Amino acid sequence: MENAHAVQNQNRAVAPIKKTPSQNEHSADKRTLVKDIAAAAGVSKATVSKALNGYSNISDRTKRRIKELAEEMGYTPDPALNALAAYRRKNTTASYQANIALITTAETSQTISQSPITSSLSLLNRYLVREFKRMGYKLDVEAIGNQRQAYRHSSDILYNRGVKGLLFLPSEHPLSSFPFQWKHFTSVSVFHHEPKPLMPAVGVNPFSLAQRIAQQLYERGYRKPGLILPTPLRLCSTWQTHFQDCWARFKTGKALPHLIATSNHDSQMLRTFASWIRKSKPDVLVCHGSAASITRLLSESNIRVPEDLSLVSTDIATGEDSLSGCTYSIELLATLTTELMVRLLQQNQVGLMKHPYSIQIDPQWQEGTTLPKLSSLNRPSFSKRFKHLSEWI
Repeated sequence: MENAHAVQNQNRAVAPIKKTPSQNEHSADKRTLVKDIAAAAGVSKATVSKALNGYSNISDRTKRRIKELAEEMGYTPDPALNALAAYRRKNTTASYQANIALITTAETSQTISQSPITSSLSLLNRYLVREFKRMGYKLDVEAIGNQRQAYRHSSDILYNRGVKGLLFLPSEHPLSSFPFQWKHFTSVSVFHHEPKPLMPAVGVNPFSLAQRIAQQLYERGYRKPGLILPTPLRLCSTWQTHFQDCWARFKTGKALPHLIATSNHDSQMLRTFASWIRKSKPDVLVCHGSAASITRLLSESNIRVPEDLSLVSTDIATGEDSLSGCTYSIELLATLTTELMVRLLQQNQVGLMKHPYSIQIDPQWQEGTTLPKLSSLNRPSFSKRFKHLSEWI
């Protein structure tokens, strides 16, 4: 009996003592959760979540303390939970959150499709409306026209209507001329990242676009591309600089003539175009932005594509299957724009940013029929092909 008690006491002596893990000694088999960090920091779970996600309504001191504590406790986000949350956001429509305004300097919302940069604004608008609705936001087009003195008034109206976010499309006037009350809004620029005012942007990678076009031209034997640029020129200055740099690497020794084209094809524009063709003698036209107006201009000038002059576009719209050039996913652009705006709104990032950033997508090449190999065309001399242009000059 005594032996039995001795054995029992011995077993009690060697039984492991359970320890409650401290901040520095979290058990290896237990994942540190947000609630653990909240308990250690003496704050709510919501505060921890906002601090870890960089929300601006949490002080820098609190963010730093919580992030240091999370690192000390070995916290890592659960990828499975993140994936589940992303899936739910994508496949469910959220309840109403706020109003977003898509700002355009068009005279009316019906003219939103008229842009020198892209021919796909109408399609982009439809995708944006769908994506914002899915996230619980209402998107409206605000056509504020070209009267800059009315911009301040428009800003007050939008604020009083409860608009929280502003999306800016490429405009005739630089964004720096918009006297908006920026401190009231979360602002994002679409398609074009202007140096001022400082705000995040979503668009197509201009360097990748220029590099893709230049490479295709050179490989197909073209040596003198003529650039067709929209007005105002500042909207494409970044792309033009990248294209010139990319083309210079091929050491062709040829200058790149460019023409500033307008959508108004009056007799003056036709004369300007004819004179530029005869003087510059390009073997291919590179149209930056929408090619619809340029194809009409070529047709009105009785210039055949590609028999007389080849054509490549940096922005091929849906349905332009015969056009050679670059295209990109408007739907992806809309999704990225929506996600960026919603993230900034949730983080309460209002006003202009000290260090803005951009999200850029790479274009894809569309073969089309307007840019064959130059050697396959057997073109007659330039003077024979364009003799009829003398009547326009």
